[in-house]
Order: sequence, then C-alpha cells, then structure tokens
Amino acid sequence: MNPKVILFDLGDVVCRFVPERRLELLAAACGTSPQDVREALYGTGLVDLWDRGGATAGRIHETVRNELGFKGGRAELERLWCAAFDPDHEVLRLVRASRPCRTALFTNNDALLLSALPRVMPQVAECFDKLVFSCELGAKKPDPRAFEQALSEMSADPADAVFIDDKAENVSAAGRLGIPGVRFHGADALTETWKTLFPM
Repeated sequence: MNPKVILFDLGDVVCRFVPERRLELLAAACGTSPQDVREALYGTGLVDLWDRGGATAGRIHETVRNELGFKGGRAELERLWCAAFDPDHEVLRLVRASRPCRTALFTNNDALLLSALPRVMPQVAECFDKLVFSCELGAKKPDPRAFEQALSEMSADPADAVFIDDKAENVSAAGRLGIPGVRFHGADALTETWKTLFPM
C-alpha cells in the first residue's frame, strides 16, 4: 500500500492513557479529591470546551488556579497534565520506521497539552512531522471537519493517508471520507499491519 501520510491517535495508541493519574496528582497539588477535580474539569464540560479550542494554554492554567486552587506555575501544571500519558515505545518504534512516509499525531486534546508535549515528552513529540490537535482545528474526531482539516494540514488526499485510532467510531468516520482506517488493538497487531502497509 505504501501510504504517504499516517495519522496516529495519541491516547491508547501512541501512549497508554491513564486519566486517573492526572486527577490524583492534581488533587494532591490542590488539596482536594480526585472526584472534585473530575467534576470541576470534566463534569462542567470544561475539558470538552478546551479540546475544541475554547481556551489558550495560559487560560487553562488560570482556570485551574481559580477553580481548583492550584498554586503551581505553568510548567508544573504541564507536567501534571502530561502524567496521564505513558508512551508505548513499540508504537513509537513503528512511527519512526514509517519514514519517509510523513506522520502526524492527530488527537482530541487541548492547548495546554499541545504546549506541554514537546517540552515534557519530547520522546513522543519529536517522532512526528506534525502535531495536529483538535484545539487548533476547532473540531474533534469523529467530526468530518476534523479529518478534513487534518488532511489539509498534511497536504494529503484521503486515499494517500492511513488513520490509526483505538475508537471504532473514529475509524468508521475516517472510512466514510475515504481515509483507510486501522483499529488499534495493540502494538503487536499494528506490527503485523505494518507488513501490509509497507511491503518489502
């Protein structure tokens, strides 16, 4: 097949997503409970708003300070924000092995994570040609607009790309736009898929 562009999801593809760790660390830093942090950020819809581009990284920091009593600086909040992600080194090896195919990290996430990732997790950010975040696109997967803008960012046609995500609804949405999709079921399965994508 030899695609020209591969779009990788972040959470539970490139990295294992452990949101409870972020909640616990934020709670400890703010002197409150993980449940209270979850309600303040997720229950109120703030995280969804941020993922759609509703706040800058600086504004997110300010909101966490005001709503949760976080006393730390921006760099400390970035560290806690990134704590929800554990890099899957086997997947990252496949990302690097896909050269000269261009790669993008295509994720539903906020401006704080986009700002933090190159500094806090350079071993992830540096593997990709481009970081394509929903907060900059103004739309989240599985919205067709998110996929269309991601392809535009990579200057790619649907048939030239492959999209890898752990969520069936996102893979289906990509397929409806003519983007070949791969449902992620672990690094071992993706290694087998690589043999089809990049035949010797």
